[in-house]
Parts: sequence; structure tokens; C-alpha cells
Amino acid sequence: MNESSIGEQIAALEKRLELKRKQTLAHVHEVRDDVEAGVKKAARWVPLVSAAAALVAAGLLIARRRSGSPSRSSDAGRGVAAALASAVGAAVSLAVSPQGAALARAFDEWRRAR
Repeated sequence: MNESSIGEQIAALEKRLELKRKQTLAHVHEVRDDVEAGVKKAARWVPLVSAAAALVAAGLLIARRRSGSPSRSSDAGRGVAAALASAVGAAVSLAVSPQGAALARAFDEWRRAR
């Protein structure tokens, strides 16, 4: 009698463990899918935001230089060059990305619809 109750307890424990394994695996897959969706969503906007930030930085540097604020011209020139290089790099990155191609297609469709 004692052996059968221990066997039943072991079987019940194994069932609970198997259920927990299945739940954990389902949760892992759900989290992975959520993370992948977040990464895909971010991949659409990161190049656009970085290009916009680079252009804003270049505009601020150019405006600062034109305003006559005291700065060494070589430092300002390097800052503007760095901002423009960053903007060009971001634009090239966007242009060769799938998001850039999708943006170009959407723009072409919008232009044709007008």
C-alpha cells in the first residue's frame, strides 16, 4: 500500500512537472515573439530618427557658427563635418535598408495617388 501511494505521488509529480515545462516553453516562445516584434518595429524607426537627429545637429552647428558665437573655426568646422558625415551615413544606411525601400515605395505610391 505504501509503495503504490509513493508511485502515485511520483506520477502526479511528473504530470505537474510536465505541465510546468509546457507552460514555461509556451511563455518563452511568447516572449521571443514579442521581442522580435519590438525589434522589427524599432528597426523601422531607428534609421529615420538617427537621420533626423543628425540633420538637427548639423543645423544647430551651422546656426551657432553663423550667430557669431565665440568658437574656434577649426573646431566648428570639424563639428559641422562630423555632423554632415553622420547625416550622410544615416541617409546611406536608410537608403540601403529594407525600411528605406519601403519608404521609397510608399512615397512613390503617395505621389502617384495625387
